Amino acid sequence: MKKILFVFLLVNIVFLTGCHPLRNKFIRKEKPKKISSVYVDFKDYSETLSKEDYLDYYLFVQGWLDELIQALDPSGNRKKQKQVISEAIVNFEQMIYFFNEEGREEVSSLYEEFLKVKKEVNSSYLNEQKKDSLRTKVDFIKREFQRKLRWSNASLWMD
Repeated sequence: MKKILFVFLLVNIVFLTGCHPLRNKFIRKEKPKKISSVYVDFKDYSETLSKEDYLDYYLFVQGWLDELIQALDPSGNRKKQKQVISEAIVNFEQMIYFFNEEGREEVSSLYEEFLKVKKEVNSSYLNEQKKDSLRTKVDFIKREFQRKLRWSNASLWMD
C-alpha cells in the first residue's frame, strides 16, 4: 500500500508542477540574426566599349561552350550542364549589348539556338542519344559563333 501511495504522490507532484521545463528543453531556440554590413563601391564606367571588353566576353562564351561539350559526356553532371548553358547565355547577351541593330539582327538566329539548347538541357529527360546530338549541336553553334562573332566581323556592327 505504501508503494502505491508513494507512486501516486510522485505522479501528483509531476502533474502539479507541470512539464514546462521539460518541454522547454526540447523546443528549438531561435538563433540570433546576424546583421551583415553592406559595402557599395560606386564606380564611374566609361560610355565607350572597348575591344578588350568584347574579347573578354567572346572568350567567356567560347570557354562556356567548351565546358558544355565536356559536361554533355555520358557521365556528365546535370546541374553542371544547366549552370554552364546559363552562363554562356548571360555572356552572349552581354556581347549582344555591344552591337547596333544590324548586328543584333545578324546574331539573333544564333541567340535562338542558344535558347533551344538551354531548353533541351533543362528538359526532364536526357538520354545518351540526346546528349550526343546535343553535343554535336553545341559544337556547330560554337563554330558558327567563332565564324560570325570574331573581332573583324563584330567590329563592323559596333557603334
